[in-house]
Amino acid sequence: SPGAANSLGANKAIVIDTTAPNAATSLGWVQASPYNSTSVTASWTKSNSADLTNQKIQFYSSGTCTTASGSLIDLSSATTQSQAFTGVNGTTYTFKITSIDAAGNSTVSACSSSMIIDTTAPTVSSVTTSTAGGTYGVPTVVNVTVNFSESVTVVGTPTITLNTSPARSASYVSGSDSSAL
Repeated sequence: SPGAANSLGANKAIVIDTTAPNAATSLGWVQASPYNSTSVTASWTKSNSADLTNQKIQFYSSGTCTTASGSLIDLSSATTQSQAFTGVNGTTYTFKITSIDAAGNSTVSACSSSMIIDTTAPTVSSVTTSTAGGTYGVPTVVNVTVNFSESVTVVGTPTITLNTSPARSASYVSGSDSSAL
């Protein structure tokens, strides 16, 4: 009976833990988005709760953590802070972390930042100019716009070889992070 000699009630204090652990924070991706490979790595700062015993990760094929991509993955670890993931070209991914404490209480994190998988190289869709056709000499400036199938990031100072005699080239002026240069 409770409280009797050698009973649990007489020898042990019973603690009922109903407090969920703190959520994981700083959810993001190791790679910058958009990324030109289907292999990416999710990263986060694990819960700072002292009794954290496990974490689970759920990937989503949406930018808002609404459409699950696969099953909830049991990480079987209280210390893991990254998880490799293979996505599909043309898809945006996010993830959430579930933190679990020793009593089985759990907390689900906020949605991570999004990752766009884009392995398709941009293509030139058109080349236009606002300068009327004709013959132009030095130092006339002829503006040429190269339109791509998607936004491109310019590195360095690219040039375009023109179909002229003698051979000439056009230098890049502006338009990085847009589809028109």
